[in-house]
Amino acid sequence: MFDTEEGRRLAALYALDLLDTPPEAEFDAIVTLATHLLGKQAAVLSLIDQGRHWIKARSDTGAIGTSGLRILCDDLIQGQEMTIIEDAAADPRFYTDARLMADGIRFYAGVPLYAPGADGSIQPVGTLCVADPNPGRLDQDSIGALQRLAILAQSLLTARLAARSALDLATLAKRQATDLLRKDQTFSQAETMAKIGSWRYVPATGDIQWSEGVFQIHGLPPGDRAAIDGLLARYPRNLRRLLYRAARASLRTGEPFEIEVDFVDAEGDRRRIRAIGAPEITLDNPVALIGLLQDITDRHRMEERLRRTADRDDLTGIANRAAFDRVLGAAIAQPLCNRAPLMLAVVDLDCFKEVNDTLGHRAGDDVLRAVGRRLREPWLRGSYAARIGGDEFALIVDHPGLLADPAAFVQRLEHELCVPVTAGKITIATSGTVGTATLTDHDNVRDFVHAADTELYAAKRRRIGNRRRTDRHSGPPRRQVAAE
Repeated sequence: MFDTEEGRRLAALYALDLLDTPPEAEFDAIVTLATHLLGKQAAVLSLIDQGRHWIKARSDTGAIGTSGLRILCDDLIQGQEMTIIEDAAADPRFYTDARLMADGIRFYAGVPLYAPGADGSIQPVGTLCVADPNPGRLDQDSIGALQRLAILAQSLLTARLAARSALDLATLAKRQATDLLRKDQTFSQAETMAKIGSWRYVPATGDIQWSEGVFQIHGLPPGDRAAIDGLLARYPRNLRRLLYRAARASLRTGEPFEIEVDFVDAEGDRRRIRAIGAPEITLDNPVALIGLLQDITDRHRMEERLRRTADRDDLTGIANRAAFDRVLGAAIAQPLCNRAPLMLAVVDLDCFKEVNDTLGHRAGDDVLRAVGRRLREPWLRGSYAARIGGDEFALIVDHPGLLADPAAFVQRLEHELCVPVTAGKITIATSGTVGTATLTDHDNVRDFVHAADTELYAAKRRRIGNRRRTDRHSGPPRRQVAAE
Protein backbone atom coordinates (compact mmCIF):
# COMPACT_ATOMS: atom_id res chain seq x y z
CA MET A 1 0.00 0.00 0.00
CA PHE A 2 2.76 2.46 0.97
CA ASP A 3 4.62 1.92 -2.31
CA THR A 4 2.16 4.19 -4.15
CA GLU A 5 2.10 7.99 -4.04
CA GLU A 6 -1.18 7.91 -2.07
CA GLY A 7 0.31 5.28 0.24
CA ARG A 8 3.31 7.49 1.01
CA ARG A 9 0.98 10.42 1.68
CA LEU A 10 -1.11 8.35 4.10
CA ALA A 11 2.03 7.08 5.83
CA ALA A 12 3.13 10.69 6.49
CA LEU A 13 -0.35 11.49 7.81
CA TYR A 14 -0.52 8.48 10.13
CA ALA A 15 2.97 9.21 11.48
CA LEU A 16 1.60 12.45 12.96
CA ASP A 17 -0.84 10.47 15.17
CA LEU A 18 -3.34 13.34 14.99
CA LEU A 19 -6.43 11.58 13.63
CA ASP A 20 -9.31 11.29 16.13
CA THR A 21 -7.44 13.25 18.80
CA PRO A 22 -9.01 15.84 21.16
CA PRO A 23 -8.89 19.57 20.35
CA GLU A 24 -5.53 21.28 20.95
CA ALA A 25 -5.03 24.93 21.80
CA GLU A 26 -2.32 25.53 19.17
CA PHE A 27 -4.48 24.44 16.24
CA ASP A 28 -7.59 26.17 17.66
CA ALA A 29 -5.55 29.40 17.88
CA ILE A 30 -4.60 29.17 14.21
CA VAL A 31 -8.19 28.87 12.93
CA THR A 32 -9.36 31.61 15.31
CA LEU A 33 -6.65 33.92 13.98
CA ALA A 34 -7.60 32.99 10.42
CA THR A 35 -11.20 34.15 10.92
CA HIS A 36 -10.03 37.40 12.55
CA LEU A 37 -7.32 38.23 10.02
CA LEU A 38 -9.28 37.33 6.87
CA GLY A 39 -12.73 38.41 8.06
CA LYS A 40 -14.48 35.20 6.99
CA GLN A 41 -17.15 33.27 8.85
CA ALA A 42 -15.40 29.90 9.06
CA ALA A 43 -11.83 28.63 9.26
CA VAL A 44 -11.05 24.92 9.25
CA LEU A 45 -7.86 22.90 9.70
CA SER A 46 -8.50 19.41 8.38
CA LEU A 47 -6.60 16.21 7.68
CA ILE A 48 -7.43 14.16 4.60
CA ASP A 49 -7.54 10.46 5.45
CA GLN A 50 -8.40 7.61 3.10
CA GLY A 51 -12.09 8.07 2.41
CA ARG A 52 -12.73 10.76 5.01
CA HIS A 53 -12.16 14.43 5.75
CA TRP A 54 -11.30 14.80 9.47
CA ILE A 55 -11.51 18.23 11.07
CA LYS A 56 -8.83 18.91 13.68
CA ALA A 57 -9.81 22.51 14.44
CA ARG A 58 -12.71 24.71 13.37
CA SER A 59 -13.74 28.28 14.13
CA ASP A 60 -17.18 29.42 12.94
CA THR A 61 -20.80 29.89 13.93
CA GLY A 62 -21.85 26.45 12.62
CA ALA A 63 -23.49 27.83 9.47
CA ILE A 64 -21.01 26.23 7.07
CA GLY A 65 -21.59 22.55 6.24
CA THR A 66 -18.84 19.93 6.00
CA SER A 67 -19.67 17.96 2.86
CA GLY A 68 -18.94 20.91 0.60
CA LEU A 69 -15.68 21.59 2.43
CA ARG A 70 -14.69 17.98 1.89
CA ILE A 71 -15.15 18.33 -1.89
CA LEU A 72 -13.02 21.48 -2.05
CA CYS A 73 -10.30 20.20 0.29
CA ASP A 74 -10.03 16.90 -1.59
CA ASP A 75 -9.53 18.87 -4.82
CA LEU A 76 -6.96 21.07 -3.07
CA ILE A 77 -4.94 18.04 -1.90
CA GLN A 78 -4.88 16.70 -5.46
CA GLY A 79 -3.85 20.03 -6.97
CA GLN A 80 -1.31 20.76 -4.19
CA GLU A 81 -1.50 24.54 -4.52
CA MET A 82 -3.43 27.45 -3.04
CA THR A 83 -7.04 27.60 -4.22
CA ILE A 84 -9.30 30.68 -4.09
CA ILE A 85 -12.94 30.54 -5.19
CA GLU A 86 -14.45 34.01 -5.05
CA ASP A 87 -18.00 32.85 -5.86
CA ALA A 88 -18.81 29.15 -6.16
CA ALA A 89 -22.20 30.01 -7.64
CA ALA A 90 -20.49 31.69 -10.60
CA ASP A 91 -17.52 29.33 -10.93
CA PRO A 92 -18.00 26.86 -13.81
CA ARG A 93 -16.09 24.23 -11.84
CA PHE A 94 -18.54 24.23 -8.95
CA TYR A 95 -21.82 26.04 -9.67
CA THR A 96 -23.50 22.81 -10.72
CA ASP A 97 -22.58 21.09 -7.43
CA ALA A 98 -25.62 21.48 -5.19
CA ARG A 99 -23.70 20.30 -2.15
CA LEU A 100 -21.72 23.54 -1.94
CA MET A 101 -24.86 25.64 -2.12
CA ALA A 102 -26.62 23.43 0.42
CA ASP A 103 -23.71 23.85 2.82
CA GLY A 104 -23.75 27.62 2.40
CA ILE A 105 -20.35 27.92 0.72
CA ARG A 106 -19.94 30.77 -1.75
CA PHE A 107 -16.38 31.85 -0.94
CA TYR A 108 -13.45 29.49 -0.28
CA ALA A 109 -9.69 29.91 0.08
CA GLY A 110 -7.46 27.00 1.05
CA VAL A 111 -3.80 26.13 1.41
CA PRO A 112 -2.45 22.54 1.56
CA LEU A 113 -0.52 21.46 4.66
CA TYR A 114 2.55 19.26 4.29
CA ALA A 115 4.42 16.84 6.53
CA PRO A 116 7.70 14.99 5.97
CA GLY A 117 7.40 11.39 4.78
CA ALA A 118 9.55 8.47 5.91
CA ASP A 119 11.48 8.58 2.62
CA GLY A 120 12.35 12.26 3.02
CA SER A 121 9.66 13.49 0.64
CA ILE A 122 7.17 16.21 1.59
CA GLN A 123 3.60 14.94 1.48
CA PRO A 124 0.28 16.87 1.52
CA VAL A 125 -1.66 15.66 4.57
CA GLY A 126 -4.35 18.29 5.11
CA THR A 127 -5.60 21.79 4.46
CA LEU A 128 -6.07 25.14 6.15
CA CYS A 129 -9.02 26.96 4.62
CA VAL A 130 -11.51 29.76 5.19
CA ALA A 131 -15.08 29.77 3.88
CA ASP A 132 -18.00 32.17 3.87
CA PRO A 133 -21.66 32.10 2.75
CA ASN A 134 -21.05 35.33 0.82
CA PRO A 135 -18.88 35.86 -2.28
CA GLY A 136 -15.66 37.71 -1.59
CA ARG A 137 -12.06 38.42 -2.49
CA LEU A 138 -8.69 38.35 -0.74
CA ASP A 139 -6.12 41.09 -1.16
CA GLN A 140 -2.41 40.29 -1.20
CA ASP A 141 -2.04 40.99 2.54
CA SER A 142 -4.83 38.51 3.34
CA ILE A 143 -3.35 35.90 1.00
CA GLY A 144 0.01 36.35 2.71
CA ALA A 145 -1.62 36.03 6.14
CA LEU A 146 -3.28 32.73 5.15
CA GLN A 147 0.01 31.39 3.79
CA ARG A 148 1.88 32.40 6.96
CA LEU A 149 -0.73 30.72 9.13
CA ALA A 150 -0.30 27.58 7.00
CA ILE A 151 3.46 27.73 7.62
CA LEU A 152 2.79 28.01 11.35
CA ALA A 153 0.44 24.99 11.19
CA GLN A 154 3.06 22.99 9.28
CA SER A 155 5.70 23.88 11.87
CA LEU A 156 3.38 22.51 14.57
CA LEU A 157 2.96 19.29 12.58
CA THR A 158 6.72 18.98 12.08
CA ALA A 159 7.48 19.74 15.74
CA ARG A 160 4.90 17.18 16.83
CA LEU A 161 6.48 14.55 14.60
CA ALA A 162 9.96 15.42 15.84
CA ALA A 163 8.82 15.32 19.48
CA ARG A 164 7.22 11.92 19.05
CA SER A 165 10.32 10.59 17.29
CA ALA A 166 12.61 12.00 19.98
CA LEU A 167 10.53 10.48 22.80
CA ASP A 168 10.52 7.10 21.03
CA LEU A 169 14.27 7.35 20.59
CA ALA A 170 14.79 8.18 24.27
CA THR A 171 12.73 5.18 25.42
CA LEU A 172 14.44 2.89 22.94
CA ALA A 173 17.88 4.05 24.05
CA LYS A 174 17.11 2.98 27.63
CA ARG A 175 15.97 -0.49 26.57
CA GLN A 176 18.74 -1.22 24.12
CA ALA A 177 21.95 -0.48 25.99
CA THR A 178 24.10 -2.39 23.47
CA ASP A 179 23.13 0.11 20.76
CA LEU A 180 23.35 3.17 23.01
CA LEU A 181 26.10 5.09 21.22
CA ARG A 182 24.44 4.99 17.80
CA LYS A 183 21.08 5.97 19.17
CA ASP A 184 22.58 8.76 21.28
CA GLN A 185 24.12 10.26 18.15
CA THR A 186 20.83 10.04 16.23
CA PHE A 187 18.91 11.50 19.13
CA SER A 188 21.36 14.37 19.54
CA GLN A 189 20.86 15.35 15.90
CA ALA A 190 17.08 15.21 16.29
CA GLU A 191 17.31 17.36 19.44
CA THR A 192 19.36 20.03 17.69
CA MET A 193 16.98 20.18 14.73
CA ALA A 194 13.81 20.26 16.83
CA LYS A 195 15.21 22.24 19.83
CA ILE A 196 14.34 19.31 22.06
CA GLY A 197 16.14 17.71 25.01
CA SER A 198 15.36 14.62 27.08
CA TRP A 199 15.61 14.12 30.84
CA ARG A 200 15.22 11.39 33.48
CA TYR A 201 14.56 11.94 37.18
CA VAL A 202 14.78 9.25 39.88
CA PRO A 203 12.79 10.37 42.99
CA ALA A 204 14.37 7.77 45.29
CA THR A 205 17.89 9.12 44.78
CA GLY A 206 17.23 12.63 43.47
CA ASP A 207 19.39 11.83 40.45
CA ILE A 208 18.70 13.90 37.31
CA GLN A 209 20.03 13.05 33.86
CA TRP A 210 19.97 15.54 30.99
CA SER A 211 20.71 15.13 27.34
CA GLU A 212 22.82 17.71 25.54
CA GLY A 213 19.65 19.28 24.18
CA VAL A 214 18.50 20.32 27.68
CA PHE A 215 21.83 22.02 28.36
CA GLN A 216 21.57 23.84 25.01
CA ILE A 217 18.01 25.02 25.71
CA HIS A 218 19.17 26.57 29.01
CA GLY A 219 22.30 28.11 27.50
CA LEU A 220 24.64 25.94 29.58
CA PRO A 221 27.78 24.03 28.55
CA PRO A 222 26.98 20.34 27.89
CA GLY A 223 27.76 18.12 30.89
CA ASP A 224 27.93 20.96 33.45
CA ARG A 225 26.57 18.89 36.36
CA ALA A 226 26.95 21.72 38.86
CA ALA A 227 24.51 23.80 36.81
CA ILE A 228 21.70 21.27 37.30
CA ASP A 229 21.36 22.15 40.99
CA GLY A 230 20.66 25.78 40.13
CA LEU A 231 18.38 25.09 37.18
CA LEU A 232 15.02 25.55 38.89
CA ALA A 233 16.18 28.88 40.32
CA ARG A 234 15.83 30.19 36.77
CA TYR A 235 12.06 29.55 36.89
CA PRO A 236 9.56 31.78 38.72
CA ARG A 237 8.46 30.32 42.07
CA ASN A 238 4.85 29.71 41.03
CA LEU A 239 6.01 27.82 37.94
CA ARG A 240 8.38 25.71 40.03
CA ARG A 241 5.41 24.69 42.17
CA LEU A 242 3.47 23.88 39.00
CA LEU A 243 6.27 21.61 37.76
CA TYR A 244 6.56 19.86 41.14
CA ARG A 245 2.81 19.24 41.34
CA ALA A 246 2.70 17.90 37.78
CA ALA A 247 5.61 15.51 38.48
CA ARG A 248 4.13 14.23 41.76
CA ALA A 249 0.71 13.70 40.17
CA SER A 250 2.27 11.77 37.30
CA LEU A 251 4.15 9.45 39.68
CA ARG A 252 0.99 8.92 41.76
CA THR A 253 -1.48 8.30 38.92
CA GLY A 254 0.78 6.89 36.24
CA GLU A 255 -0.55 9.46 33.76
CA PRO A 256 1.74 11.61 31.58
CA PHE A 257 1.82 15.38 31.93
CA GLU A 258 2.44 18.29 29.55
CA ILE A 259 2.80 21.96 30.52
CA GLU A 260 4.31 25.17 29.12
CA VAL A 261 6.44 27.43 31.32
CA ASP A 262 8.69 30.50 30.97
CA PHE A 263 12.21 30.81 32.36
CA VAL A 264 15.38 32.90 32.04
CA ASP A 265 18.35 31.13 30.44
CA ALA A 266 22.03 31.48 31.37
CA GLU A 267 22.38 34.47 29.01
CA GLY A 268 19.55 36.33 30.76
CA ASP A 269 17.10 35.85 27.88
CA ARG A 270 13.47 34.97 28.61
CA ARG A 271 12.40 31.76 26.89
CA ARG A 272 9.40 29.43 26.81
CA ILE A 273 9.50 25.63 26.90
CA ARG A 274 7.06 22.75 26.68
CA ALA A 275 7.73 20.09 29.33
CA ILE A 276 6.46 16.56 28.67
CA GLY A 277 6.89 13.75 31.21
CA ALA A 278 5.66 10.27 31.98
CA PRO A 279 6.45 7.59 34.62
CA GLU A 280 8.98 4.89 33.87
CA ILE A 281 7.36 1.69 35.14
CA THR A 282 9.25 -1.37 36.39
CA LEU A 283 7.31 -4.33 37.82
CA ASP A 284 4.19 -2.17 37.95
CA ASN A 285 5.94 0.48 40.06
CA PRO A 286 7.01 3.95 38.93
CA VAL A 287 10.78 4.14 39.39
CA ALA A 288 11.51 7.36 37.52
CA LEU A 289 10.11 10.12 35.40
CA ILE A 290 11.28 10.47 31.81
CA GLY A 291 10.36 13.15 29.32
CA LEU A 292 11.24 15.94 26.96
CA LEU A 293 11.81 19.66 27.03
CA GLN A 294 11.11 21.55 23.81
CA ASP A 295 12.11 25.16 23.19
CA ILE A 296 8.96 26.78 21.74
CA THR A 297 10.08 30.40 22.19
CA ASP A 298 9.98 31.30 18.48
CA ARG A 299 6.56 29.74 17.96
CA HIS A 300 5.16 31.44 21.06
CA ARG A 301 6.48 34.84 19.97
CA MET A 302 5.00 34.37 16.50
CA GLU A 303 1.62 33.57 18.02
CA GLU A 304 1.84 36.65 20.22
CA ARG A 305 2.66 38.83 17.19
CA LEU A 306 -0.28 37.35 15.28
CA ARG A 307 -2.59 38.00 18.23
CA ARG A 308 -1.44 41.61 18.45
CA THR A 309 -1.96 42.06 14.70
CA ALA A 310 -5.46 40.57 14.95
CA ASP A 311 -6.35 42.97 17.80
CA ARG A 312 -5.18 46.22 16.09
CA ASP A 313 -7.11 48.57 13.84
CA ASP A 314 -4.83 49.00 10.82
CA LEU A 315 -5.79 52.60 10.06
CA THR A 316 -5.52 54.19 13.51
CA GLY A 317 -3.06 51.83 15.22
CA ILE A 318 -5.28 51.42 18.31
CA ALA A 319 -7.35 48.40 19.32
CA ASN A 320 -10.25 47.18 17.17
CA ARG A 321 -13.80 46.29 18.24
CA ALA A 322 -13.08 42.63 18.93
CA ALA A 323 -10.16 43.46 21.26
CA PHE A 324 -12.21 46.19 22.97
CA ASP A 325 -15.12 43.80 23.67
CA ARG A 326 -12.74 41.22 25.11
CA VAL A 327 -10.88 43.68 27.38
CA LEU A 328 -14.07 45.32 28.61
CA GLY A 329 -15.70 41.94 29.25
CA ALA A 330 -12.69 40.76 31.24
CA ALA A 331 -12.67 43.92 33.35
CA ILE A 332 -16.38 43.63 34.19
CA ALA A 333 -16.06 39.90 34.89
CA GLN A 334 -13.71 40.58 37.82
CA PRO A 335 -15.20 39.72 41.24
CA LEU A 336 -16.69 42.73 42.98
CA CYS A 337 -14.08 42.57 45.72
CA ASN A 338 -11.27 42.89 43.13
CA ARG A 339 -13.00 45.16 40.62
CA ALA A 340 -11.32 48.54 40.19
CA PRO A 341 -13.34 51.73 39.53
CA LEU A 342 -13.94 52.05 35.81
CA MET A 343 -15.31 54.63 33.39
CA LEU A 344 -16.29 54.05 29.77
CA ALA A 345 -16.11 56.97 27.35
CA VAL A 346 -17.61 56.60 23.87
CA VAL A 347 -16.77 59.11 21.15
CA ASP A 348 -18.69 59.99 17.98
CA LEU A 349 -16.98 62.32 15.49
CA ASP A 350 -18.95 65.37 14.39
CA CYS A 351 -18.78 66.61 10.77
CA PHE A 352 -16.95 63.46 9.70
CA LYS A 353 -19.41 62.76 6.87
CA GLU A 354 -18.92 66.34 5.69
CA VAL A 355 -15.15 65.75 5.53
CA ASN A 356 -15.59 62.61 3.42
CA ASP A 357 -18.21 64.17 1.15
CA THR A 358 -16.37 67.49 0.68
CA LEU A 359 -12.66 66.68 0.93
CA GLY A 360 -12.61 62.98 0.10
CA HIS A 361 -11.93 59.73 1.95
CA ARG A 362 -8.18 60.37 2.11
CA ALA A 363 -8.84 63.43 4.24
CA GLY A 364 -11.28 61.36 6.31
CA ASP A 365 -8.55 58.77 6.90
CA ASP A 366 -6.21 61.55 8.05
CA VAL A 367 -8.82 62.60 10.62
CA LEU A 368 -9.19 59.04 11.92
CA ARG A 369 -5.41 58.65 12.24
CA ALA A 370 -5.19 61.95 14.12
CA VAL A 371 -7.93 60.83 16.52
CA GLY A 372 -6.09 57.54 17.07
CA ARG A 373 -2.92 59.46 18.02
CA ARG A 374 -4.79 61.79 20.37
CA LEU A 375 -6.42 58.87 22.18
CA ARG A 376 -2.92 57.59 23.02
CA GLU A 377 -1.59 60.86 24.46
CA PRO A 378 0.14 60.78 27.89
CA TRP A 379 -2.52 62.76 29.71
CA LEU A 380 -4.95 59.82 29.26
CA ARG A 381 -2.75 57.80 31.68
CA GLY A 382 -2.78 54.51 29.80
CA SER A 383 -6.54 54.41 29.11
CA TYR A 384 -7.44 51.59 26.70
CA ALA A 385 -8.34 53.16 23.34
CA ALA A 386 -10.23 51.39 20.55
CA ARG A 387 -11.93 52.17 17.27
CA ILE A 388 -15.32 50.45 17.53
CA GLY A 389 -16.95 51.69 14.32
CA GLY A 390 -16.37 53.82 11.24
CA ASP A 391 -16.13 57.14 13.12
CA GLU A 392 -16.80 55.78 16.62
CA PHE A 393 -14.17 55.35 19.32
CA ALA A 394 -14.08 54.24 22.95
CA LEU A 395 -11.84 54.63 25.99
CA ILE A 396 -11.73 52.37 29.04
CA VAL A 397 -10.51 54.65 31.83
CA ASP A 398 -9.24 53.35 35.19
CA HIS A 399 -6.78 56.01 36.39
CA PRO A 400 -8.00 57.61 39.68
CA GLY A 401 -6.89 61.08 38.57
CA LEU A 402 -9.16 60.94 35.51
CA LEU A 403 -12.04 59.27 37.36
CA ALA A 404 -12.07 61.98 40.03
CA ASP A 405 -13.68 64.60 37.74
CA PRO A 406 -15.56 63.04 34.79
CA ALA A 407 -16.89 66.42 33.62
CA ALA A 408 -13.39 67.88 33.37
CA PHE A 409 -12.25 64.72 31.60
CA VAL A 410 -15.03 65.05 29.00
CA GLN A 411 -14.32 68.74 28.49
CA ARG A 412 -10.62 68.19 27.85
CA LEU A 413 -11.20 65.14 25.65
CA GLU A 414 -13.68 67.02 23.44
CA HIS A 415 -11.18 69.88 23.17
CA GLU A 416 -8.38 67.48 22.14
CA LEU A 417 -10.64 65.90 19.51
CA CYS A 418 -10.92 69.12 17.46
CA VAL A 419 -9.07 68.08 14.30
CA PRO A 420 -8.87 70.66 11.46
CA VAL A 421 -8.36 69.21 7.98
CA THR A 422 -7.68 71.21 4.80
CA ALA A 423 -7.85 70.38 1.09
CA GLY A 424 -7.36 73.16 -1.42
CA LYS A 425 -8.99 76.28 -0.03
CA ILE A 426 -11.49 74.45 2.16
CA THR A 427 -10.82 73.79 5.86
CA ILE A 428 -13.23 71.79 7.98
CA ALA A 429 -12.77 71.45 11.73
CA THR A 430 -14.07 68.12 12.97
CA SER A 431 -14.82 67.56 16.62
CA GLY A 432 -15.98 64.75 18.84
CA THR A 433 -18.92 64.32 21.16
CA VAL A 434 -18.24 62.25 24.28
CA GLY A 435 -20.59 60.21 26.44
CA THR A 436 -19.43 58.53 29.64
CA ALA A 437 -20.68 55.99 32.13
CA THR A 438 -19.23 54.78 35.42
CA LEU A 439 -19.29 51.06 36.20
CA THR A 440 -21.65 50.12 39.02
CA ASP A 441 -21.72 46.89 40.98
CA HIS A 442 -24.55 45.45 38.91
CA ASP A 443 -23.46 46.45 35.39
CA ASN A 444 -22.89 43.93 32.66
CA VAL A 445 -21.20 44.76 29.36
CA ARG A 446 -24.45 45.50 27.54
CA ASP A 447 -25.80 47.79 30.27
CA PHE A 448 -22.44 49.57 30.65
CA VAL A 449 -22.14 50.35 26.94
CA HIS A 450 -25.82 51.32 26.73
CA ALA A 451 -25.40 53.81 29.59
CA ALA A 452 -22.44 55.47 27.83
CA ASP A 453 -24.31 55.52 24.49
CA THR A 454 -27.33 57.12 26.14
CA GLU A 455 -25.16 59.90 27.55
CA LEU A 456 -23.51 60.31 24.13
CA TYR A 457 -26.86 60.78 22.39
CA ALA A 458 -27.95 63.28 25.04
CA ALA A 459 -24.70 65.24 24.58
CA LYS A 460 -25.17 65.29 20.79
CA ARG A 461 -28.74 66.59 21.20
CA ARG A 462 -27.49 69.35 23.50
CA ARG A 463 -24.72 70.25 21.03
CA ILE A 464 -27.17 70.37 18.09
CA GLY A 465 -29.56 72.53 20.11
CA ASN A 466 -26.80 74.96 21.06
CA ARG A 467 -25.64 75.14 17.43
CA ARG A 468 -29.18 75.96 16.21
CA ARG A 469 -29.56 78.72 18.78
CA THR A 470 -26.19 80.15 17.73
CA ASP A 471 -27.14 79.99 14.04
CA ARG A 472 -30.38 81.94 14.67
CA HIS A 473 -28.38 84.76 16.22
CA SER A 474 -25.46 84.77 13.80
CA GLY A 475 -27.21 84.48 10.43
CA PRO A 476 -27.07 81.73 7.79
CA PRO A 477 -24.30 79.11 8.18
CA ARG A 478 -21.16 79.44 6.10
CA ARG A 479 -20.19 76.71 3.67
CA GLN A 480 -16.54 77.06 4.71
CA VAL A 481 -15.68 76.30 8.34
CA ALA A 482 -12.45 77.77 9.66
CA ALA A 483 -10.08 75.60 11.68
CA GLU A 484 -10.04 76.22 15.40
